[in-house]
Amino acid sequence: MTHDYGGSQRWCILRTSGSRTLALADSLTKAGFEAWSPRKTLRRAKAGVKRRADGTRPMVEIDAAILPTFVFARARDVQTLAQVACADITPHPPFSIFRHGGRYPEIADSSVRGLQEAEREATATIEAICRGQGTR
Repeated sequence: MTHDYGGSQRWCILRTSGSRTLALADSLTKAGFEAWSPRKTLRRAKAGVKRRADGTRPMVEIDAAILPTFVFARARDVQTLAQVACADITPHPPFSIFRHGGRYPEIADSSVRGLQEAEREATATIEAICRGQGTR
């Protein structure tokens, strides 16, 4: 899944545990926030499965965060996100909003373009591999 966020809006940085990075981005997106964490799809041998007669093992695809622990969300939502982060009960994985010097720094769209390009390249690479193997 790739994203192309245009415009000159800004992002704030959310922090969570590495294993919850993509779950947080997906959960916030599902709740109507514009949230994103760069991801890539990895192909690896399926664990716990015996090798086939030809010596190969079945492959599985998993999504992985390119920057574990970091989720970007639109800065316009920072106050609402702060309330969500502090709530006793929330449907989202736990997170905090990155602060520096007593404020929430904002990141320009242009500053995340490199990450968005890395995500697109990772997606294109896995799709090319799958096409070459006749999968997908």
